[in-house]
Amino acid sequence: MASSLLLLTRPHTNLLLSLTQPKRSTINRNSLIKVITLFRLPSYRTLSLFPAKTIVPMNTSFIRRQTTSATNPVENLPKKVRNKPKKSSVDSMSPEAKRAYEITGYIMFASTLGLVIYSGRPFNTDRENQYKDLDTFTAWCKRLGARTKDLFHFFTEPPSDKLLPDQDSLPPPPSPYTLVINLDQTLIYSTWDRENGWRLAKRPGVDYFLFFVANIFEVVIFTSQPSYIAEQILMKLDPLGLVPYRLYRESTRYVEGKIVKDISKLNRDLSKVIIMDSNPDSYSLQPENAIAVPPWKEDPNDTFLIDILPFLESFPLFTVNDVRQILPQYKEENIPKAYAAWEEQWNKQQQLEWENKLKQPKKGLASLVSAFSSGQIQEQIPPYKQKLMQRQIMNDEINNSYRDYKRRAPELQQMYKSSMENWQKQVEESMKEKRTTLWELMTQGVPQVPMPDLPSDQDSSQLNPLKQTNSPSQ
Repeated sequence: MASSLLLLTRPHTNLLLSLTQPKRSTINRNSLIKVITLFRLPSYRTLSLFPAKTIVPMNTSFIRRQTTSATNPVENLPKKVRNKPKKSSVDSMSPEAKRAYEITGYIMFASTLGLVIYSGRPFNTDRENQYKDLDTFTAWCKRLGARTKDLFHFFTEPPSDKLLPDQDSLPPPPSPYTLVINLDQTLIYSTWDRENGWRLAKRPGVDYFLFFVANIFEVVIFTSQPSYIAEQILMKLDPLGLVPYRLYRESTRYVEGKIVKDISKLNRDLSKVIIMDSNPDSYSLQPENAIAVPPWKEDPNDTFLIDILPFLESFPLFTVNDVRQILPQYKEENIPKAYAAWEEQWNKQQQLEWENKLKQPKKGLASLVSAFSSGQIQEQIPPYKQKLMQRQIMNDEINNSYRDYKRRAPELQQMYKSSMENWQKQVEESMKEKRTTLWELMTQGVPQVPMPDLPSDQDSSQLNPLKQTNSPSQ
């Protein structure tokens, strides 16, 4: 038996050590034969001296260690092989591919260097005068810095300080007031899902609202969406171009991480500008000009656009000198209800003042005139009622025009479409004549081309239903 044990333990001393460990478990001879055969230990014939029912004490911890090493072959590799870095994709390229890769890098480096040098070229405008007294290298550095600043300015500032054309170069607007309207969650609401993609819903009353305000304001739709997205929406929302001015994300400012609509760059008097927006960040620079619009999220019972019309038409009706003195008073209130309450109180006050004025006795020449004209004097209308009658007449005219507008919508859409096609052709021709470069397009925007004039007053009245209603033939 001793010779057999020595024969077993010589090539595998670890087995003999494991047999002497304190934690032990018992296995029979058949199990021991299977373990020895699995790990290529000496043949079971070396254990033939063991009795058939002899129990051999054995620690099975080495089995777990051997099993772990067998299931993770990386641990059995030498450290040099294990830690060897993998080859990159460049190392696996063919010599021709490596050469092409290097040439591409050289071309990109040379192009970047050439662009940097070219950006320091002299300006073709009066802007160059501020660099004429500097040496060549300093002037080049200044021009490079100026053009780099202009490039960043393109992404954070509007392309121009005058986003709208001068009013003197345009036909007279319906009133001296400018109404700036937001698009998202003010006039429409957009949603997206996997089945239908993007879906747009119009706020209740939006068609009548746009038609109404277009006849009493100079209207501008100012959205924070990019032009290539918002223009497609506006073509569906306003197919006849009732709102001639449309400003997009490119005309906004980026201030402290927020997108801001700076209406001071509209080229209009701020005392006559009103902005309607559902996002307070948009009008954070001019909150005194803002009407806070409740965000709309597909509520079919919403009536805000219709309810706000009496408040909006009060500005041209009462000829408000400065909207910034009126709008802050309604900042924290429900504007339609607050204005309705104010107008009711104002009517009572005006009626009381009128009655008190009638009760005062007339003196001097006024009493003499009333004596000769007794029996012929009709009851006079109070001034405040004249204002209300004037508003009612205006509303009736707009309502009649709106019905005619809906009836003739297909014909008017075709006329407007042809007019827009002619305008786009003029823009393209203007860009070709001026040879507008990519840099000028990024820093100055698209060349301003006026809308094409219609051939006669008759065609003009067809495009403006309100003008047609007010014509003498009606």
